[in-house]
Amino acid sequence: RGDVIWKSMSSETEPGYNQPIIFEAGGVRQLIIFHPQGFASLDPVTGKVYWEIEHRSQMGIVVATPIKSGPHLFFTSQYGGARMLMLEGGKPGAKVLWQGPGEQDQEFTHDTENTLNSVISTPVMDGAYVYGIDNDGQLRCLDIETGKLMWKTDALLKEHAMYGTAFFVKNGDRFFITNDKGELVMAKLSPKGFDEIGRTTLIE
Repeated sequence: RGDVIWKSMSSETEPGYNQPIIFEAGGVRQLIIFHPQGFASLDPVTGKVYWEIEHRSQMGIVVATPIKSGPHLFFTSQYGGARMLMLEGGKPGAKVLWQGPGEQDQEFTHDTENTLNSVISTPVMDGAYVYGIDNDGQLRCLDIETGKLMWKTDALLKEHAMYGTAFFVKNGDRFFITNDKGELVMAKLSPKGFDEIGRTTLIE
């Protein structure tokens, strides 16, 4: 049988769809929780809450896994938009470095540039940039430090696709990307743009 080791935080709101993930930061292992009411960091051994940042996302749609690169921790969701956190170095702690609107925000339109509101797909951080698929199936590149949009393109899915999705795996200097059209795409991603090397159909 499984014994309960610890309990932590309230479960009064809906749980969302996100998986907890552990990162090393601030000299400790941190269990990062992305739920419909915000972001939290816990001690994975005791359940002690290290820090919390409120960020409410409508309909509980928080799917994309948080990603970390150095001191940067990135969250994205369809309705909540983008949040880049800066993690403290000497102790567990975090602050919002920049934010971009999502569909729940009044200033959001489908032409809003400096944001990434992923529905399902988990973005990637590579070097000084974030790459990911937004709500329209558009591949976007944002600057890690500022959130500024470097470029956007429909070339990955080859259509403007509402809720379009793709998943990224880096190997060497290139990415292997599977999309929801059943294709495997090999490409290089850089602040200069999307450079497709080739693609093949895996699933008709």
